[in-house]
Amino acid sequence: MLRLRLNSLVVLLSFVAKASAADITGTVILGTGSPVQSATVLIQSARMRTGDSTMCPTCWRDCQRSARTNVQGEFRISGVADDLVFNLLALAEHHAPAVLRGVDPLKNPVTLSLTARDLSRIPLTHQIRGQVLDPYGKPLAGATISPAYSRSEDDDQTLTNAHGHFVLCSSKPFERAQLKITAPGHAGTWISVAKRSENAADITITLQRGATVIGRLLSNGKPIAGATVGAAQKNRNAGQFLGPISSTTDADGRFAIHDVRANDDWEFYGEMESVKSLGFIPAQAFHSPAPDAIHDLGDVQIERALSLSGRLVRQDGKPFPRGTRIGLSRSRAWDGQSLDVSPDGSFTAHGLPSIEELTLSLPQNFYVISSPDGFSSNPTSNGLTFRLNESRSELSVPITWKDHKTKQQDDLIASVHKEFSPFLKEAKLPDHQAEALLNILVARASEIRNAVATNPGAYLQSHSNSHKVHAPRLQALLGPALYHAFDNWELTQEGQSFGEAIAKYSGKQWMTSEETHHVSLAMGRLQRWLLEFHANRSPSATLSPDQLASMVKWLQSESYEATANLVSPAKHETLRKAIQALYEQVVQEASE
Repeated sequence: MLRLRLNSLVVLLSFVAKASAADITGTVILGTGSPVQSATVLIQSARMRTGDSTMCPTCWRDCQRSARTNVQGEFRISGVADDLVFNLLALAEHHAPAVLRGVDPLKNPVTLSLTARDLSRIPLTHQIRGQVLDPYGKPLAGATISPAYSRSEDDDQTLTNAHGHFVLCSSKPFERAQLKITAPGHAGTWISVAKRSENAADITITLQRGATVIGRLLSNGKPIAGATVGAAQKNRNAGQFLGPISSTTDADGRFAIHDVRANDDWEFYGEMESVKSLGFIPAQAFHSPAPDAIHDLGDVQIERALSLSGRLVRQDGKPFPRGTRIGLSRSRAWDGQSLDVSPDGSFTAHGLPSIEELTLSLPQNFYVISSPDGFSSNPTSNGLTFRLNESRSELSVPITWKDHKTKQQDDLIASVHKEFSPFLKEAKLPDHQAEALLNILVARASEIRNAVATNPGAYLQSHSNSHKVHAPRLQALLGPALYHAFDNWELTQEGQSFGEAIAKYSGKQWMTSEETHHVSLAMGRLQRWLLEFHANRSPSATLSPDQLASMVKWLQSESYEATANLVSPAKHETLRKAIQALYEQVVQEASE
């Protein structure tokens, strides 16, 4: 269904492993057994050796570590957590990347075997070739190129050679790709790469110099050495966020965070784990200056920290496995703690900021039954969001364990109830009729979900079919008049994002609320027609660019015709321009 796409904030957590330090040592060899010099070995992801954790596999701090091999092909990655198990990635020019999974730092050494790769045997449609340059046009060696998404058989990272050149390979033709490019001494960037053809030109990427953020960390007027501070962009959307940049304070408490992308909005913060015995470092927003310029935060004072202790209470009464952990993260800062959970569910966190929004994330498959006072939970997530004005103890969080299917169905039911609760409130249906209506809507949503799970490309067809199948049941339950009201209400919701976008054209509200409602209803009807059109097309049929352009032009015309009589004559020209701008925006988003 044609809808305005809403940007979704992707929030990841970065945690510090609570364990002793260890080293990962090993050798990179060729298939023949000969060593590979100057190969790069990176930690790709990690997991706990025992117990559960809320960590995403690539978010552990150790995933930022890497090493280069010497003449004997040997490498050492120092200071990793000894309670984690790692996946390693080895990269070397003219070779396919090699992955070694389940590397235990307590069981060294390890061996990664590279295979020579003949790029002439790989179709050019499966390759992205390019060069990374500095601001002066000189090649950048050692720059890292990472695609936003990749499959296990694809290159999910590569490095530029001495001439700044790189090649990314895929098991399937590249239709479109987003690449993140980073290099020491330069600010990172994201680029979009169009579909690759046999005659596609190599791409050229120019990295700019970054800005530097400096300051001094103090506690009661005294400098604090060895504390970890960092900066992260405010915009953390996929394809925009470059990841956090961290630094450590020196003996005088001074810090310098380099390679900060210029002219962007950032959050400065201090990691809770590094100073929790002293207090906490508050987050503060700043706008980065021009390349090579310096932004001075001045003296940053450590403030009094708060603590939180409590207990997770399982509904089934079972103890938690030893090694279970929960996560505690800050919304503004790229910062978090990993908290041990005792078998009875007890946990404690120190070094917490006041006022800032915090999130407590539960282990996999555990979900909050009811939220304690001052805490809020999302029905579709396994966590609690809260703010602390003072330390809190004896917190009790009732939770339950659910398998994936049960949770998925519970989430679907909660989503349907939330979506249609405004209509139930307006219609004032008797309880038994409201329950029957929700049951039909849940069944309809379940059918669509199951059809899409079987065939991801069948959304339009399954959506159209399911609506047709359940329409008679809805009519029989509600009666003609109420069903007409329900259908109009649903159409209005389907066209609401378009109607609101038209109403806010040029950044001002020029339509009345009644006009916006009628325009939303008309746009919903048009979208319903468009859904029917696509559902009745052959699954293998595609629209050419010319056909798509013609359809957009037709939709602009039809949208204007359908809505022109719903606003006052004086607003007709504004309406036409708003609809044109709307569809231009949709086309632009569809092409990204």
